[in-house]
Amino acid sequence: MVAAEAAHSRLGSAMDKSATSASRAGQVFNAIGVASVAGLGVAFVETTKKAGDFQRMMKLHASAGLPAQDLKTASDGILKLAGQVGYTAGELAEGMYTITKAGYSAADGFKVLQAAAQGANAEQAPLPEVVNVLTTSLQDFHIPADQAAKVMSQLVTAVGESRFPCRNSRAHTIEPTAAQLHLIG
Repeated sequence: MVAAEAAHSRLGSAMDKSATSASRAGQVFNAIGVASVAGLGVAFVETTKKAGDFQRMMKLHASAGLPAQDLKTASDGILKLAGQVGYTAGELAEGMYTITKAGYSAADGFKVLQAAAQGANAEQAPLPEVVNVLTTSLQDFHIPADQAAKVMSQLVTAVGESRFPCRNSRAHTIEPTAAQLHLIG
């Protein structure tokens, strides 16, 4: 009888240890499960962002007429610029779309985009409107894209203390003054 009680006691102790181990294993598996779900969520968000960026780049090709061989140049430039000017790759891709629709190649368009993004950031003005004003001024005065940064600075100077023009039509109101002052053209 004593042997049976001792065996029963050892069995109970072993079962308690097994239950504790199983509980700990369950906690580890739960933690792993939560981490896995969180990791999948992050991956899903990143994949969705990349899909959106890819879709914008395809819009440059399909709608704006950017040749397929220039997509990599545009994409690389936009991704590099995104970390420098305070705008997302998506916002910059939309700006590049407008610039490409205005007839600029990827290389020239990137020069215009960089100047517009830096100017918009410095002036705290909406990027799409600054892109429109800059491309309009470059085209109106037949100024090459490699002078986009200079023209952007001149536009900011011409505007002075007032807020940067936020409508393309207002660009036409400051251009004559800027041209008379030899700030543009």
